Amino acid sequence: MATIELADIAISTSGDYERSFINDGKRYHHLLNPGTGYPAEGCQSVSIITKEGAFTDAFATGIFILGPEKGIKTLEKMGFDGVMVDSQGKVHTTPHIRGKVEFKRSSLILYGIRAALMVTLIRVVLASLFTGTFLGPAFILSLGGGVTSTLSMGIVLSLMPRLFGPVGLSLVGALFHNIAQLLLAYVLFIQRIEAILLITPVIIFLGTLTGCVNGIVSDMLIKNLKKADEKIQNS
Repeated sequence: MATIELADIAISTSGDYERSFINDGKRYHHLLNPGTGYPAEGCQSVSIITKEGAFTDAFATGIFILGPEKGIKTLEKMGFDGVMVDSQGKVHTTPHIRGKVEFKRSSLILYGIRAALMVTLIRVVLASLFTGTFLGPAFILSLGGGVTSTLSMGIVLSLMPRLFGPVGLSLVGALFHNIAQLLLAYVLFIQRIEAILLITPVIIFLGTLTGCVNGIVSDMLIKNLKKADEKIQNS
């Protein structure tokens, strides 16, 4: 997924990923090449950016049929900007917007809270099955902490997307993860506030260290992925 900031301009996208069917193992989509009568090959998606909004939708379909190489050249000649994703997943852009398209790889950012929660649930369930703790206290604490952590990061990211970087967001998740686990431990298992207050500083301290490490590693991965995206855009 990619984002680009626009103002007073139109953008339209044509893609082969929504309307299609499979017959005898071959996938057919709705964007047909008039020269062959069969679905156009070579592209997955085309987005066209121009001030003339009336033209963007029709041109997006036409450029899709042309394919990446001819399509980008045609857009340049027409004075339009565009982003094309070929059949191999490689991204092609017109020179004017090269570097302005921002790619996002985080599962939380890329797919939203639902997908991030699904990843958390799968991770917790699989880990508990391998360790033999499924439906036990450790499973409940891990599940509660993981879900709360994911929800807190998703909410913060949606409300204040530019306020926190990877490390800050990871610390938010770690804090809520620890708070949820302490509350669950008190309500379901320990039920002694003195014991909870005694271990809270240690848990918060360890969670902060873990959050910092996770955030730093995530930041390094994101930077490497951005470098890879820049190479793709410049290729």
